[in-house]
Amino acid sequence: MEKQRSARFPTDPGAGNQAGFSLIEILTALAILSFSLAVLMPTLANNLRIGDTARTQSIARLHIQSLLAEVGVTKPLKAGEQSGDYGDGTSWRLQIEPYGSEAEQARWPVAAYRVTATLSWPTRGGRERSLSLTTLRVGPKATA
Repeated sequence: MEKQRSARFPTDPGAGNQAGFSLIEILTALAILSFSLAVLMPTLANNLRIGDTARTQSIARLHIQSLLAEVGVTKPLKAGEQSGDYGDGTSWRLQIEPYGSEAEQARWPVAAYRVTATLSWPTRGGRERSLSLTTLRVGPKATA
């Protein structure tokens, strides 16, 4: 009786169809993968950096909007400058100045102020970034 050969594990290297990849095919696939990763990695790193910058600027905008919303509520609406920091290296400054000429201010039933909020924060690279927003606010006229 003749022994049956397993099709899965041929004993003769030259016998029939062989499954698997040759060394050249594997090395070619690894070379293509390496080249693809070398091209894609800088792009991915740049996208992460851009995303981090966008996140930081969004947080800065929220801080400034919050700061402007406090003017006339918890921070007095009067000409002058106020400043402070959030404790994480981020500092803020409010500049409040009368709006309009003296003649216009005398005619208006309310006082108008130009309010500028500036937020400054350090970046990971050691540079300082800042963002400013300016708005107009009205309040009661100061009595003499």
